[in-house]
Amino acid sequence: MAVSGLHHVNIRTRDLEETRKFYEDIVGLHVGPRPNFAGGGIWLYSGDHPWVHISMADVAMNGQEVPDEGFAHIAFDMTGMKVMVDRLEDGGVKYSLRASPDRRLAQLFFDDPSGVELEFTCFLPDAEADGLEIPDSTR
Repeated sequence: MAVSGLHHVNIRTRDLEETRKFYEDIVGLHVGPRPNFAGGGIWLYSGDHPWVHISMADVAMNGQEVPDEGFAHIAFDMTGMKVMVDRLEDGGVKYSLRASPDRRLAQLFFDDPSGVELEFTCFLPDAEADGLEIPDSTR
C-alpha cells in the first residue's frame, strides 16, 4: 500500500453559487465534470484535475443531517487498497468502501482519531484486482 499524492479536499457549503464564484474568481479554479452523486455539488479544477470538491451542507447523508459547513474531508490517491482495508479491520477501525457513481474509483472512507474524515481512492479495476468487492456508491 502506498499513498501517491493528494487527490482532493472537500468543502461543504450552504451557498453553492457563492462558493463557486469565490473559487473561480479569487482562487482561479474552473468548474468541470462531476459524477452524479446524490446531493448538490460541483468539482473545481486546475488543469484536468478536480482539486476542490464542493458539496451542499444540510443534506441528509446516511440517515443523518450534516448541518456543518467548511472542511469536510481530505482525499489521497493510493495503490494497494486491500492492504489498507486489512489494516483498518485489524485495528478495529470502522470504514465505508464503495465505488464512485461512475465506477471509475474505489473510495475508502474512515475517520482519524480527531474525527477528520479521510478518503483514500484508487482506480476501481486495481482495487478489484486486489480481491476487494466494491459496492456501488450511496453518496
